[in-house]
Amino acid sequence: MEQVIGNAKYQYNHPRKRKTKIQVGQIRWANHPLFKDLIRVEVLKLYDNSAMVKIIVCKNAIDDAKQLELRDFTIVRYKDFSREL
Repeated sequence: MEQVIGNAKYQYNHPRKRKTKIQVGQIRWANHPLFKDLIRVEVLKLYDNSAMVKIIVCKNAIDDAKQLELRDFTIVRYKDFSREL
């Protein structure tokens, strides 16, 4: 679809469809660079290459302090998600 505004033509680019199977509300395991081991998360919001998640539990007890520091919310890249529960 092209729009003509004045003398200039603008082409409308359709948004790309996501190739990921991650959906809002899923509970999954994920890796994150701030944590030493896997974290169990619930997906809250999807972005282009990442998702906002709520941290449910950390696999390693050392990571609990980092979870409290982040107030249970963080961003995870799609490629860092592990298996679905």
